Amino acid sequence: MGLCLYCVLIYFSKIIIILIRDRMSNEELKEEVDEYLNSVTDCLTEHTFMQDYHNVYGIDVDLDSIAQISPDMYPLPLSAT
Repeated sequence: MGLCLYCVLIYFSKIIIILIRDRMSNEELKEEVDEYLNSVTDCLTEHTFMQDYHNVYGIDVDLDSIAQISPDMYPLPLSAT
C-alpha cells in the first residue's frame, strides 16, 4: 500500500508542475522540478518500485515532460540515439 501511495504522490507532483507552471516564478518552478527529481532519484535503488511505477506511469514520459518544462535543469537527451 505504501509504495502505491508513493507512486501516486510522485505522479501528481509532476502533474501539479505541468498544470501550474505558468503561475510560478522561475525560482518556484526550479524548486518544484528539483523536488520531483529528488523524489525520483531517491527511488532509483528500489528496483521493484521503479519497475511498477514505470509500468503504470512511464518514467520516460515523466522525465520527458520535465525536460520540456525546464530544459535548463535537464539538458541531457533522455534517449541514446
